[in-house]
Amino acid sequence: MKKIFAILMTVSITYFASSQSKTFPIASTLTTIDGETINSNTFKHDGPIIIDFWATYCKPCIIKYNTLKDKYAEWQKRTGVKIISISIDPASRVESAKKFVEAFEWPYEMYFDLDSELISKLNNGSKVVPLTLIYDKDFNLVHKSTGASVLYEGSAKKGVKHLYSGKKEITDFTVDLSKYFEIIDQIISK
Repeated sequence: MKKIFAILMTVSITYFASSQSKTFPIASTLTTIDGETINSNTFKHDGPIIIDFWATYCKPCIIKYNTLKDKYAEWQKRTGVKIISISIDPASRVESAKKFVEAFEWPYEMYFDLDSELISKLNNGSKVVPLTLIYDKDFNLVHKSTGASVLYEGSAKKGVKHLYSGKKEITDFTVDLSKYFEIIDQIISK
């Protein structure tokens, strides 16, 4: 009887442990948009997750978030994807970053990597943004990319030259997100 009980307990514990969401494997201190401190190893999710780094000085980052925000709710509902957005702006720029989030109504989970510790750990010491990391539900890295493919709104013509010359508004541009959609679809089809 003791042997059967021990087997049942082992099976129960194993099932319970395997049914829980995995957490992010790298520990780094971050700040929430409300000013609270958290650790990145508390991130968890039951589906694919995108961790995306940005800064207020990065126009392609802002364009990417604006392009994605209109598609995010439907994409999240269809695939279960979660986006964690992390600003690498220094403490002196936090209020400006918050204004971007509010003005553009970005729906993503938002944090600040004030000392750029996490981005450095995840990108071999580099602090280049935008940096996009796509993980499966077990936090296995599936895709890593820097940069964004900036386009004129509604066309296939590259728009980076005009974006930085200031001849157009930031809302006149879009980012090609097809690669991200494709990767998430591959993750959920496994």
